[in-house]
Amino acid sequence: MSGKIGFRHAMTPVHTWGGLVVGWVLFFIFVTGTLGYFDTEIDSWARPEIQRQSIPADDAVALGLARLTTVAPNADSWTIGLPGSRDYPNLRVSWSYQQPPEGKERRGNEVL
Repeated sequence: MSGKIGFRHAMTPVHTWGGLVVGWVLFFIFVTGTLGYFDTEIDSWARPEIQRQSIPADDAVALGLARLTTVAPNADSWTIGLPGSRDYPNLRVSWSYQQPPEGKERRGNEVL
């Protein structure tokens, strides 16, 4: 028997550990990618107090206008974001001032 170890036999631990490291890195990438894709669903699961709304668009606009007239009646610009898409399941309102009144922020928003 010779005391020489062949190249193939010498590279076995390198192949094993290299495969394990690359495998775990790929696993981490795939898991975080999956979590990133299902971000909206995970948020819905983690925050059950914010429910998906299913109200008609006319009612949503009326609700948004009522809230904006209460919160920021003198704002220069109002925006109402209707619920519906996967990324925006709730009614959103926002407003902005060119010159905000004393004690108010230049911009504001709420999720209803």
